[in-house]
Amino acid sequence: MDLIAYLRLSRDEDLTKLSPEVQLRAIQEWAARNGHVIVGYFEDRNISGGVSFEDRPGWSRLWSQIKPLHAKGIVCLCLDRLVRDLRNQCNIVFDIKRRKLALFFVQQEFDDSPEGILLMQILGIVAERYRRDIGRKVLDHARDLAGRGVWPAGLPALGYSYDKTTKSLGVNRERAADVVTIFRTFVDCAGKRSQVVRELMDLGIKGQRGRPLSTKTLVQIITNPIYTGAIRYLDLSTELPNLPRIVPPELVDTAVRLFESTRVHRSAWTKQNHVYGGWLTCSECGSRYVGHISGSTYYYCGGRNRGVCPARGISESRLDALVSDGLQRIVSNYQSLILAANVGELKPAKRIDTSVRRNRILDMCEAGLYTLEQANQKLQALSDSETTTEQLLPPLPISSSDIPRIIDLWADWTTEDKRKLLGLLVREITIDTKIPARLILRSDYAGELMVSSENNHTYDT
Repeated sequence: MDLIAYLRLSRDEDLTKLSPEVQLRAIQEWAARNGHVIVGYFEDRNISGGVSFEDRPGWSRLWSQIKPLHAKGIVCLCLDRLVRDLRNQCNIVFDIKRRKLALFFVQQEFDDSPEGILLMQILGIVAERYRRDIGRKVLDHARDLAGRGVWPAGLPALGYSYDKTTKSLGVNRERAADVVTIFRTFVDCAGKRSQVVRELMDLGIKGQRGRPLSTKTLVQIITNPIYTGAIRYLDLSTELPNLPRIVPPELVDTAVRLFESTRVHRSAWTKQNHVYGGWLTCSECGSRYVGHISGSTYYYCGGRNRGVCPARGISESRLDALVSDGLQRIVSNYQSLILAANVGELKPAKRIDTSVRRNRILDMCEAGLYTLEQANQKLQALSDSETTTEQLLPPLPISSSDIPRIIDLWADWTTEDKRKLLGLLVREITIDTKIPARLILRSDYAGELMVSSENNHTYDT
């Protein structure tokens, strides 16, 4: 049978025992004894047995060459050379059988009987446990080294070099000067990360691996405790009294304080922190608009963010002008309605729907704000044909004399005050961001209004 050999070597294993050459030799000897032919082999070096098969370059090449090589199966030295993760093992065995391929192991034999399947699963569990045990030992050893003040693993921080013979950190003079430049530039730019990165790129300063600096790398350098004389590994931080300091302590302290003062906690920016967050509904898809901060605040349709709506974004300053104009018209319309009602000219279309008020009364009764007797009296008043103006129109929750001051100072109001007033006067806002932008404000005090950004016209609908 024509077979393809798969070879794998992890970083932590002895090359003399399980090197790809040793594996291939054992597979070829096994094939010769059993009448098989090895038509090709593929290897993955420095790949852990827990890595998924999609992330293994050698296995991907093997999988694509099965048909061109007319192979009928795959052979490995043993099960743990193929995989050390039980879930990946089940998936790859299923894929191999689905393609009607044979799977052989030189050091083990499995058949399709219940006992053979059970044995493979047991060995898979043992292989995964062995891999996890190695990882735990490596982690514990690195944590122990960090606790004793020895560099645990990986590349040292920018500006330092690692001596494997003495297992100590030394100063890389050339890169140490770059670190000092990074800290000074960060302080000179008042912690503006993008500006710092641009200036450092102009100076030709790169990261530890020779890659261009990013804002993320910049933050990692500024907050790395090694520049304060300590090393950090996972949850452990250890002071190193003999570690040479490459950045003046006062410069490090200034940069860290500046970073903390300019740090933005993105999790705090929810829609409640924006004036119109949760108020704006898209006229195109019906999704809510969400506020985003990029220098100034803009609002974008949630459907646009998902790629299903063509609506454009709109700035908060533009919304302020439209909403303040709409609020002024709400109060003006309300006063006109009161006047029309007093002279008996209130149009039925402008009357507040009694079902809305009836539901409000029932909700307030359920919440305990009205007694059952009070609720019955108010419901009876709604059905009375001689309803007063105050019952036709709910009382305006703000003094008319305050409206000019509110409109003039609307842009200077705090977010909390703006949202409070919107909650008093507006029930819903629909937005259309075409040119010109239009808002449709629905209010219990003035029906429905459309506000346009074209010369700030407002229309009753």
